[in-house]
Order: sequence, then C-alpha cells, then structure tokens
Amino acid sequence: MDGFQRRTEVKKQAILSAAKDLFTERGVTDVGISEIAALAHVSQVSIYNYFSDKDTLAREVFITLLDDKIKENEAILDSNKPFREKLQLLIENNRRNFREIKTSQFRQYALKDKALQRIYQEAVSIKSLHGYTKFIEEGKKGEVIDSNIPDDVIQAYIKLILSYTQKPEFAETSEDYKSSFFKLVLHGLFGNIQ
Repeated sequence: MDGFQRRTEVKKQAILSAAKDLFTERGVTDVGISEIAALAHVSQVSIYNYFSDKDTLAREVFITLLDDKIKENEAILDSNKPFREKLQLLIENNRRNFREIKTSQFRQYALKDKALQRIYQEAVSIKSLHGYTKFIEEGKKGEVIDSNIPDDVIQAYIKLILSYTQKPEFAETSEDYKSSFFKLVLHGLFGNIQ
C-alpha cells in the first residue's frame, strides 16, 4: 500500500469511527454530515467522495459494527480456553451485544431500513454459521455435545434460534427473558450444563 492509499484508508476509517460514535449516541437522522466531518477532521466533500450519501455511510457503519461483533466471537472460539469457558464467554459477549444494541440510538434507524435488516440477517446466518460449525466440532470432541446428533441438525437448530433472536420484538424483551431463553436453548443443545 503506497502513501496515498494509506492516507485514503486512514481518512475513511476516521469517517467511519466518527459516524459510528455519533449514530450510536444520537441516531442517524439527528446527525449531520458536517458534524461527522468535524469529528473525523475531514471535509464534507471527502465523506461524499467515499460514501455518496448519509444512508450509504450508515450502512457501512452497520456492516463494520457487525463485523466487529463477529470477530469478537471468533477470537473467543479460536482461543485455547476450555470449551465450557468459551461457551460462558460467548454467552456474556452476546448478552453485552444485545444490551448495546437495545440502548443504541442507531438501532431505531437499522430496524426501519430493509437493506440493513438484510445485511444483518446475512451476517448472522452466513458469517456466524462458520464459527458455530467450529464450535460444534469442538463440543463433540470434548463430549459436551452429543456426537450422535448430525452437524446439519445442530446447524438447523442454531438457524432456528438465530431467526427468532433477529426479530425486533426479541430485542425488546427483558434481560431475564433473554437469559431464560438462552438457558433453554443451551439446555437443548448441551443438556444440563453447570
């Protein structure tokens, strides 16, 4: 990467970071391009050069947020920790993510935008499924998951759960509800885990 490409990438990342902070705090509709430009220390023209309009920028921020959350889970899965510890870390991480989403002003915009909903569903079902596949294999090796259950059945079970947890009404449920839901889900997959 030459100097120009490096400066271009730094500028683009500064725009994404500023937009993420402002969108999360105040929502997409209440934030102006001029505010994003000021926080990112770039011109408004630069924002339009990279992202054509605020909706395109919002979608790019959303994709970045999703990728970051998926990478967090992948780092847990790739760690050398015991399976049950990984499971606990994944549960805690996903609870934290749900809390962040529920309190984010950006969420309201994302719930109304069909393109963002499609991006979210693709990210969860395609990108996350790869991580879940590795997790299933590890659970079977450690005899935490019944090795007699075919992988495709477990993946169908996970997809069913993901389809429900992606719905806006699930995000509106209480922490107790979510905790009980995931406890039931895990009991179905792992039996009575402690």
